[in-house]
Amino acid sequence: MMNDRFPTPDDIAAAGRLIYGERWQASLAQALGVSDRTLRYWMAGDATPGDAQMRTLLALIERTSTEAGRHAVRWRQRVAAGASVDDWKFLPEEIRVVDDDTVMHLPTGTKISFYKYPEPPPPEWTPGGTITHVRLGSGEELQRFQRAAWTALVKRRYG
Repeated sequence: MMNDRFPTPDDIAAAGRLIYGERWQASLAQALGVSDRTLRYWMAGDATPGDAQMRTLLALIERTSTEAGRHAVRWRQRVAAGASVDDWKFLPEEIRVVDDDTVMHLPTGTKISFYKYPEPPPPEWTPGGTITHVRLGSGEELQRFQRAAWTALVKRRYG
């Protein structure tokens, strides 16, 4: 006899990994407003999410899919242009200078704040900054964001 129960524990695990990666359980439970214990019941097949959790989970999956689609478009454009990964820059529409100290990566909400220097530093130099709301993937991506953010901020600060 086929189990018609939806979502199955495998469905929940697949959605959790899609949204949050391999260490997904605590983040998914928090996003759905349930305890870790409730999530373990779902994973054991002893219970299933209620309607509110199902709607929230669907919204999280759709948002993740939409963001993945945007990333795919960016990758497609850059690959088509012949760019290597080392050449990839953040698109201007992805970077917003918030104020004289802070720059935000719009797709992820990642922010970086830089110290104010009285004189413009040398152009090849990128200072350290305080990064908050980190939602960028790799350390290399953070370094590229730091360089792009500093470049945008130098234009605003020093003309």
